[in-house]
Amino acid sequence: MIIGEAKTRLSVKHVEEFAERIERLLKIKPEMRAKKVIKVMYAMVILPTALEEAKARGVTIITIKGVISGDLILR
Repeated sequence: MIIGEAKTRLSVKHVEEFAERIERLLKIKPEMRAKKVIKVMYAMVILPTALEEAKARGVTIITIKGVISGDLILR
């Protein structure tokens, strides 16, 4: 299951809020934990601190240039 969000300018706060929303969702819907959850964020501008936070929280970051963080492979 892929859960994603798009931002114009990605900050640490955005990554934290996104990851926390997913955790709340998984608490409300525990049956979703049985599936592989791929967390993806798309942004045009990514602050370096946001990139580090995304790596720490297992969030894949995508830009117009492609995947810059995470293990998602797009073809």
